[in-house]
Amino acid sequence: MDSKVETISRLAQWRIDTFGPSTYKRSDPFKIGIWNWILSIEKNRYMYIRLFPELSRVSKEQPPVARFVLRVTTTGTNRKPYISPIHERLLRTSDDFVWTIDTTFQGRFVIDVEFLDLKICPLNGGEANPIWPSDGVMQSLATQSTLRCLSRMLFEGIHADVIINTADGTVHSHKEDFWKHRLALLGAANKYDIADLKDACEESLLEDVNTGNVLERLQEAWLYQLNKLKKGCLMYLFDFGKIYDVEDEISNFFRQADRALMVEMFQEVLTAWKPA
Repeated sequence: MDSKVETISRLAQWRIDTFGPSTYKRSDPFKIGIWNWILSIEKNRYMYIRLFPELSRVSKEQPPVARFVLRVTTTGTNRKPYISPIHERLLRTSDDFVWTIDTTFQGRFVIDVEFLDLKICPLNGGEANPIWPSDGVMQSLATQSTLRCLSRMLFEGIHADVIINTADGTVHSHKEDFWKHRLALLGAANKYDIADLKDACEESLLEDVNTGNVLERLQEAWLYQLNKLKKGCLMYLFDFGKIYDVEDEISNFFRQADRALMVEMFQEVLTAWKPA
C-alpha cells in the first residue's frame, strides 16, 4: 500500500509506487512527537506537497510549531533529490504549508520529512514549548523506567558520585544528567546487568538518531548488543537513504568497525536496494 508512511527517530518516509500526470494522494496518519501527521501530494503542472497534523483534540488544543526539511527522490538510476529549504511553521491545517516543485517526473518516488524540532504553541500566546529534550531535560518516554533504575543504582551504591554525611550515617547519590550521560549509564547498566536501565537508554538513543550520531550509535549498538538500536540505525542509513549524508565519515567508520558488523551492513544494502 503506497499510503503507508514509515517512521524512525524523527524521520518519516512515504514511498509512492504509482503517480499519474494529474493525481492527488494522501498518506495514512503517522506519529511523530505527540501528533499524528499527514502528507498529501497533488500534481498538475507542478507537484504540491503538504504536511499537516491530523485534526484531533491534541492538534487543536496543542498546535505544533514544526521545524522540518523535505526531500523527494526518484527510485530510478538518477537519485539526485529535490531538497526543500528548512521550514519553521505553525501547522494547524493543510493550508498552512505547501511546497511546490517544478517537475514532470512520474512513476515511483520517495518523500522524506525530517523533523528538526517540534514545539507546542500556547493557545493564550507566549513562547512555544519544545517537546523534545534539551540539556538537562529527561525524555518523557524513558522517564519512569529510568527513575526506577536510578533508584536501584542509588540503593546499591552503583556508580554513586556523591556521598552525603548525615547524623545517621552516609547517603550515596548521583549527579548524572540522563540526557548528557546516556552512554555512560548504558555502560553501567551493561556492567551491572540492570536490564530496565539498558532498555531505557536504548529507547532514548533511538529517539534522536541523526546524521551526526548514527555511526556512533551503530557502533554502541553492536558493542552492547542492542538489536533494536542496531536495526534502527541500519534502517536510517539504508532504507531511509541517509548513507548519502555520511559519505565523508563512512570510510573512517569502516576502518574501525568489526568485520561481522560490516557484513551485516552489506547484507542490509542488498536488502534495501534489491530490485522491486
